[in-house]
Amino acid sequence: MSLAQALAAQVVKPVRVCTVALLLEQLEPEDAAALQKALDLPQSEKPTAEIHSALLSEGYRLAASTLGNHRFGRCCCGTR
Repeated sequence: MSLAQALAAQVVKPVRVCTVALLLEQLEPEDAAALQKALDLPQSEKPTAEIHSALLSEGYRLAASTLGNHRFGRCCCGTR
C-alpha cells in the first residue's frame, strides 16, 4: 500500500465537538432524538431559525449560526 492509499484509508475521528454536539449528549434521550430529527430534516421543512427559537424558548442559549454550522457539517466536529 502506498502512503497516499494509507492516508486515504484512515478514518478521521473528531477530537473536538461543537456546542450542538455537546447539547445532544447532555439532553434527555427523548429530547436529543427530537432535536436530531429536526436537524436531519431539510431546511425547507424545518428551518434552522425555527429550531433555534424552540431551543431558546426552552432556555438553551446558543447562536443560530452555531446550530446551522453543525446542521450542515461546517462545525469543528464535522458530523455531516
